[in-house]
Amino acid sequence: MTTLAAARWRLSELEFEISRLQTQLDLPGPVFERASVQDHLAEYKYPIHSIPNEILSEIFLQYIPLYPACPPLLGDGSPTKLTHICRHWRQIAHSTPSLWRAIEVFAQAVYPPVPQIEAVETWLKRSGSLSLSILVGSRWADALAPHMSQLLELISLHHTRWQHCALLFPLPRWTHGQSWSRISGLFPRLERLDIQARTTSPLGSLVGPLNAPQLRTAYLDAFQFRPQELEESLVAQLLPWNRLTRLSLKYATPGAVDAILHLTTNLVFCSLRVRAKSEDRSREHVPAIHLPALRFFVVGEPDDDPTPDIYPVLKAVRAPALEKLYFNAMLLWQGTGDRTATRVVDVVQAFGCRGSLQHICIVDTSLNAENYRSMLPRIPTIEAFQRDDVSGPPRNTGPYEAAWGELSWDLFNLLGSNPGQEMRY
Repeated sequence: MTTLAAARWRLSELEFEISRLQTQLDLPGPVFERASVQDHLAEYKYPIHSIPNEILSEIFLQYIPLYPACPPLLGDGSPTKLTHICRHWRQIAHSTPSLWRAIEVFAQAVYPPVPQIEAVETWLKRSGSLSLSILVGSRWADALAPHMSQLLELISLHHTRWQHCALLFPLPRWTHGQSWSRISGLFPRLERLDIQARTTSPLGSLVGPLNAPQLRTAYLDAFQFRPQELEESLVAQLLPWNRLTRLSLKYATPGAVDAILHLTTNLVFCSLRVRAKSEDRSREHVPAIHLPALRFFVVGEPDDDPTPDIYPVLKAVRAPALEKLYFNAMLLWQGTGDRTATRVVDVVQAFGCRGSLQHICIVDTSLNAENYRSMLPRIPTIEAFQRDDVSGPPRNTGPYEAAWGELSWDLFNLLGSNPGQEMRY
């Protein structure tokens, strides 16, 4: 047999063998069973995929803090983490506006500023028309200053949606001469505002006037804020002062306290941290400051030398509904403990409380509680702590603000992804 004939014979054998094996593989039983198993697998749904999209959206919302508290912008705990699981989850997360309405930016130093700003722009789009909780700034605010202008312009485009807003402004020398957009205009949903600054307060220069009919709480740094240098009408328009029920002024001079408290006629809670300023003196004869709804009044420690002369301003306050008073006696220092105590009593009596005042705490005093009780016998509870009394509360008003409730309004502390740490600098 020739070579070619042998090859043809062998090919015929191979084709017959292949046909025989193929027939065995295509037996009806295994073929039909395979098709049945495939159909069964195709019909099966994993439990997570059987949950309606609306329910899955609610489950996603349990992953982040309750609004208005803010989740981390990026990384663990951020709603962006949900978009990395699968395409189905990503679609649902992107179509759930409530996941993206509480935004905290520049709080995570591990992430560069540019990706954070890009994330903010994305979140603002995904949040749709919902009200916003926005925290801008961190302890590293100075290093981030070159990017602050861009970020403020971005979030200002959505100013009509601001509901809770905290802004920490960097030191002026870190702004690199940038011209920042003014934060002013209509803020129809704004309820809480926290303005902090490393030095000079932006009130009147970068912040205001604000038309914010819903604003009730303001936590403001007032360092070097001199209302007397502004037009009286402008001071009144910076914020809707007469709508505020909670006000905290930090590093305010007596002159600033004088000007502002005359405008805040509906305050219920007020916290002041007063500082001296040689070129800023309150008026010797301050017209009466009527605060008929004021219930809690914290007048914090001076942090300067000389002690600011706040006596004329406090003596002018009329607060007939006052219930609790925290007071630093050094603010009324008159050279001796007795003379200072007389001033304290004058201020308390000037408030005109009609049996409402239940609790007074006086710190940095040379007298004890019994001395004050003898002078103010109608007050049920009087505490007095001397400057060197290490068993007493710290000069910081924080513990009393926390114990009395409603007085800690630092939004970075209340709503930030790292709660419990106020922006101290």
